[in-house]
Amino acid sequence: MMPAPTRERTNERLQHIRSQFSGRMGIAARNLSTGEEFLLDHEEVFPTASTIKTAILYELYRQIDEGTHRLDDRVDLKTSDIVEGSGVLRDIMPGLQPTVHDLAMLMIIVSDNTATNMLIDLVGGPGSVNASMKAIGLDGTTLYRKINFTLKVTDPQWLATSTPFDLMRLAGMIGAGEAVSSEASAGMLAILKRQHYTAQFPRFLGSNVYSAELGETQHFWTANKTGGVTGVRADMGVISIPGGQIIAYGVMTDGSKDGGFTAETEGEVANGRAGRVIMEYFWPEGFEQGLIGIESPFMAGF
Repeated sequence: MMPAPTRERTNERLQHIRSQFSGRMGIAARNLSTGEEFLLDHEEVFPTASTIKTAILYELYRQIDEGTHRLDDRVDLKTSDIVEGSGVLRDIMPGLQPTVHDLAMLMIIVSDNTATNMLIDLVGGPGSVNASMKAIGLDGTTLYRKINFTLKVTDPQWLATSTPFDLMRLAGMIGAGEAVSSEASAGMLAILKRQHYTAQFPRFLGSNVYSAELGETQHFWTANKTGGVTGVRADMGVISIPGGQIIAYGVMTDGSKDGGFTAETEGEVANGRAGRVIMEYFWPEGFEQGLIGIESPFMAGF
């Protein structure tokens, strides 16, 4: 069994990852059981890309909790709702009537932009989301507008901004059952667990979102929301490791010289390297390190 890395060595490795990145990078991670954290430029403000959709999900569940909406309410998909970018509703004929739960699921697990804009309208616009973020102490998080591709996505305020620390705290509240209510937290967590995009923080952890369907044993679970636009990658979520401890995290990058959208885009790999290093530190004794991922050339040499 590999010896557990020291805290000092883990910090050195995280600093090395950041130093190799061509733009800015911020990292925040916390063991919710012990309170131990790793923080690196964690209060710097970054564009969120689609990670802001978790804040929208929070506001939706807050309003559901107070009785303003129901998960089984149906919402008409109109031509005016359809927006470009990620998701599937852009390719569906207007007239569909998805439930509020359907829209929340689509917004998170396939990052559907049309579903996102529909939910922003449903909860009362960016102001409602921002008020809730401020109310729970996430002062560094702001949603500026609905998704609009007629504007420049390279503008930091194209959609929203936040900090790695805010993203980690929001994810941690959901993971700990403290977001809105225990019932609302459970509902949000169930959606985040269905995430299709796990190529950032969890990318080198060997997680398999289809393990249950395939009858395979998996020793941990991931619940997260990623985001990405040109030169920007971000991820936030919680990971439950063997022994029942939960790690909350927020990782954000921008200004990358790699403006592509391939599986090996610099920001995705950098966030994945940070995730592997942090999880190696928190991984409990008694479990083989190989359980958290296969060897990769991206993890060699540091």
